[in-house]
Amino acid sequence: MKRWYPIAIFVALMNTAVFAQPADTEITSITDHNDWGWISIVQTNGLITLATVPDIGARIMQYDLNDHNFLYVNSGEIGKTYTPSFGGFHGFGGYVVWPGPQNSRWGWPPPPVLDYGAYESEIVENSADSTSVFVSSGIEQWQAPDLRFERKMTVYKGTSRVRVDQSMINEASAAQSWSIWDVTQTIANTPRDDFWVYFPINPHSEHGDDGVYFRDNANSTAWQGEVAPGIYGVVFRPEGKKLFADPHKGWIGSVDEGESKAYIKTFKIFEDEIYPGDNGGGRVQVYLGGAYFEVEVASPIVDLAANGGRYSFRQDWYATTMNGPILGVNEAGAIEKQLHLNSQTENIVGTFGVFHVGTAKLVTKDAAGAILTEGTTHNITPLVKFEINESLELPAEMASIEIVVYDYSGKEIGSINSVALEQLTSAKVPTSTLPTNLTLLQNYPNPFNPVTTIRFKLPEKSDIKLTLYNLAGKEIELITSGEYEAGHHDIVFDAKHLATGLYFYKLESKSFVDVKKMTVLK
Repeated sequence: MKRWYPIAIFVALMNTAVFAQPADTEITSITDHNDWGWISIVQTNGLITLATVPDIGARIMQYDLNDHNFLYVNSGEIGKTYTPSFGGFHGFGGYVVWPGPQNSRWGWPPPPVLDYGAYESEIVENSADSTSVFVSSGIEQWQAPDLRFERKMTVYKGTSRVRVDQSMINEASAAQSWSIWDVTQTIANTPRDDFWVYFPINPHSEHGDDGVYFRDNANSTAWQGEVAPGIYGVVFRPEGKKLFADPHKGWIGSVDEGESKAYIKTFKIFEDEIYPGDNGGGRVQVYLGGAYFEVEVASPIVDLAANGGRYSFRQDWYATTMNGPILGVNEAGAIEKQLHLNSQTENIVGTFGVFHVGTAKLVTKDAAGAILTEGTTHNITPLVKFEINESLELPAEMASIEIVVYDYSGKEIGSINSVALEQLTSAKVPTSTLPTNLTLLQNYPNPFNPVTTIRFKLPEKSDIKLTLYNLAGKEIELITSGEYEAGHHDIVFDAKHLATGLYFYKLESKSFVDVKKMTVLK
């Protein structure tokens, strides 16, 4: 017998917006980008901005989703360049690549030609659909003699994805063994309870049940352990400590919980290879700097033949709007809350960060993978958190339910989340990073035209009312009200019916009232 649920579709405000054709990709050489004083090669696509500075080791100094700042830039080094010399080190920030392993091979500081020497650069692709920049280092002389790096960064239309192809080349007359080790310094303020790093815990880790090894010691308030089933969490603390981990799945993500912005790297895992790092197993590493979170990913240690032997290690970077813990990642998006059945409404619910401008919909499938029923088609973008709360027919022959994602051209990207029928009612929402206080946050963007996101955080399930007022204090409309679960909430508000001007929005609960300003510009 088939089970039928009422056809009463709840569509969140965010899904009423119609997303236009995404912007074309662009690439430009800018002399003084962001007032840095360096020539930067800047790639954009209307979602992200990626800026590479060839003159300081081809460091990527900007990878932003819209206007959200992600990478740490050392203001004391802005505009400076240095001639590589033995023993030199200059902490510019951003993203850089070093050879690994470190301690037993070159110690500290990093190889200067590779770290901050001038790289050659070339724009190798420039079309409406994608742009690529290729950079190449000089040959290192001191710390890792005769090693050279190349990198190609590609930005695509309609997605926050950046493909990063890293290569190392041995120019020596004898064979060498090295790993490609990338280091990303993400901006954080000291201390910061809402900036986290998440990665999968390997159930067969060589480091034991926690799946991590600590270079200094485990006595840290940053190391949070398992914050969701199979997921390790680290919160920012400026302690100068470091951990090494050997996740069995190739992803690691940084989340600005206060701004609901996530930056994720995906990469291939090589189970039978040796990785660099203290005590082995350093596939990913997290370092707690004084003013930044350092997220590191390494390739296996490989043999490089003499006279030009090379090795390439590919990553995909993604940026999206979501909170943590990150429960899973693939090329379609990332999971914040798994699909599950709300026992009270019998709706299918879930929360996700998507990587593409396009559409998504719920589908049910039988045991052979054939689609049985389809839900509402939702517009999606990396700039807005994607929340499903939908009633759907669940046929008797259904074996699973999933969210299928399509890009702006209608091409299927894949499924963000697929859940077996028996798991629908057993899925649990992690509570380890729930807010400690009820908070109304500033709308984003602000000023705006015509859509903005109003954000608030609830430490527990609460009845709330969110109301809009004009400058004279007159109530304009009720934006939303009712009972909301504990956690982070984003309400997308469309102001196309409002005139240009200053407005106020007020969040009320039984024990809390807060008011903030928003500006509509048309």
